[in-house]
Amino acid sequence: MRLCIYAQWRALKYGEEYYLNRTHAAYLEYLALHAKITTVCAVEEVRCRPLDLQVVGGVSFIPIPSAVGYMHSYFNAIKYFWLFRRLVGSFAFDRIYVRLPDPLGWMLTFLGWRKTYVINHFVGDSIDVTVRSDGNFIIRFAKVIFYIPEYILTVAASRFCANKTFANGQELARRLNGYKIQAVPVISSTIKSSEIMPFSREPADDVCLNNAKFLYVGYLRKSKGVMTVLKSFHSLLERFPDISLSIVGDGEIGDEIKEYILTHKLFGSITMHGHIDNAVQLDNLYKSHDVFCFASTSEGSPRVVIEAMLSGLLVITTRVGSVPYCFDSNKHVVFSDGFDEISFRDAMLKALSMPSVERFERRLSSYKEVQSNYTMDRFLDEVFLK
Repeated sequence: MRLCIYAQWRALKYGEEYYLNRTHAAYLEYLALHAKITTVCAVEEVRCRPLDLQVVGGVSFIPIPSAVGYMHSYFNAIKYFWLFRRLVGSFAFDRIYVRLPDPLGWMLTFLGWRKTYVINHFVGDSIDVTVRSDGNFIIRFAKVIFYIPEYILTVAASRFCANKTFANGQELARRLNGYKIQAVPVISSTIKSSEIMPFSREPADDVCLNNAKFLYVGYLRKSKGVMTVLKSFHSLLERFPDISLSIVGDGEIGDEIKEYILTHKLFGSITMHGHIDNAVQLDNLYKSHDVFCFASTSEGSPRVVIEAMLSGLLVITTRVGSVPYCFDSNKHVVFSDGFDEISFRDAMLKALSMPSVERFERRLSSYKEVQSNYTMDRFLDEVFLK
């Protein structure tokens, strides 16, 4: 099978080799075992070998005609049109995958109509994320107005021209179903079945969590709830002075987080690790912590939650995206009743206060649930290969 993937990922080219972050590289490497892959994405040539990215072999790359982003894409819309027309008109592909809402993806779907098999995959909702963010109201309002034409065209392309449409999580799929798009909900994962290690936690790990190690992994932006995690953790320190929090990731509010830590003199209890793309290093960090915190306000299917569960962490999360549909509040996770700091703090307190046997059982049952149903193999097979 010949498969073309359009996604505004960013690949670095060093010599004749292409490098991507570990998630996208893992996807392409698996798919290349089953199909001939051409990836249409941003390509930047570099003079030094990228040490923090993963080389991808057996895959062809076609660069998009602009930098990543909506504005860059719109200014080069005509170039995109001719690129997409060439891809569809060449009849070189059995399937074309379009990642949405990446800019101008709707154009490729329209052009591919009746000429090839087009798969649309909604990984998020740009308008929903913007509305739920905490930025300046005028800026958010302007962004929503800016996104609306793209959103309408994207929905229309999926409803009338896509052969199959997927959505990350049941909530997003339900929203698309409201537009009469038969979107199939999927849960994205980066965990290969062959790489899953045996459950390594012991009941003794949960005897006392008065010195629990909390962990956040993700982008440092308002909509991801990292400030909610930070402030909720801070409010527990007086009662549990020996607990700690590690924050992994980077983003636009990184300086704000550092300022909060400095202002409240929390540098002894909170560690910022920055972005970690090395799989082994990140896996070791997961396994050295006890509780994973996820307070996002808008999400599809959060991969970090799945990674945390397979590493044996107890997960505290908001009821967002696919999480409440896939995991049980009585068996797998501890849910926050709301998206605010008080609700999340209460969920953290519940995790610390529950019987140790229950904490261990939740860790083990969530690990088994992910191992059985939410691996990368199952996800990629369903979206790309079936």
